[in-house]
Amino acid sequence: MHKSETPLISIIIPLYNKEKFIRRSLESVFSQSYSNIEIVVVNDGSTDGSREIVLSMDDPRIRLIDKPNGGVSSARNRGIDEAKGVYIAFLDADDVWREKHLEVLMEGFHLYPDAAIVANALEYRWEEGDKHSNINHNGIPKWKEENYLHSLSQGSFPIHIGSCIFKKELLNRHQIRFYEHMRLSEDVNLMLRVSRLGRVVRSNYTGLIYYQDDLQSAMKQKEMNAALVPHYFEGMQSEKWSEQEEVQVRRFLLREYLKKAYQNRHLSFIKKELSPPSAGGNIAAPRWAVIAYIFIRFTPEFVYRLYKRVK
Repeated sequence: MHKSETPLISIIIPLYNKEKFIRRSLESVFSQSYSNIEIVVVNDGSTDGSREIVLSMDDPRIRLIDKPNGGVSSARNRGIDEAKGVYIAFLDADDVWREKHLEVLMEGFHLYPDAAIVANALEYRWEEGDKHSNINHNGIPKWKEENYLHSLSQGSFPIHIGSCIFKKELLNRHQIRFYEHMRLSEDVNLMLRVSRLGRVVRSNYTGLIYYQDDLQSAMKQKEMNAALVPHYFEGMQSEKWSEQEEVQVRRFLLREYLKKAYQNRHLSFIKKELSPPSAGGNIAAPRWAVIAYIFIRFTPEFVYRLYKRVK
């Protein structure tokens, strides 16, 4: 198909102090087999050499937009507003796409034109080369419909904001943007809201390489007080859930609550930890979860080590 016959995809890259990684990410975009793209790099007040690296990369498809620092959600929202494409894809400035990522996503929309989210599989990788995924980037992609909420309730996060694509018209029609006051899991929240508008389909093609190193260093920089479960269901308090979906929401919240109990070990305790997370209304993790949370949070480390040894 000729380029002029293919719809334009706007690729939004939020950029904040990623001089070590931005060239690698952009080069993965340049190598895409789907070429009718624009690259909207939103510089969110970087103070390192990130901006200069983008300017040095001579590609007319790049649009660099400068804004004061406001966080990744504000940068992504600015990118959506500035985007000229029919479709919108997001790529973090330290991640990488495989060369057929966009091509496969567009095949997905061709097969499932009513889909709200079309996604590829992803690979988790660390700089030293460790990785965990079922990698497929050579064979013919196989597609399946994804029950996103069910997957979350089972402890799986099968879709990343960088592994999927959206129709801009759908986001605009329903006035969907990232919540800028959210500092964690704002991407999961947006995908949950979009998933209520239509089908979610995912291929087994490994299109995104999701690097963990910079995320881990950012986590270490956060204050040492315990963290709470993110407000995954922000803006969905009036959502009409089926009985089965209510069960899935509660199960997901319970999993995340107990996971947070383990992650918060050795961090300063705050009273809010004893409030189980809620999705609004009567949908929340069960009250008994507080007992399990306390047990996990304060059980001596040697008990965990003994358990692992016995197991």
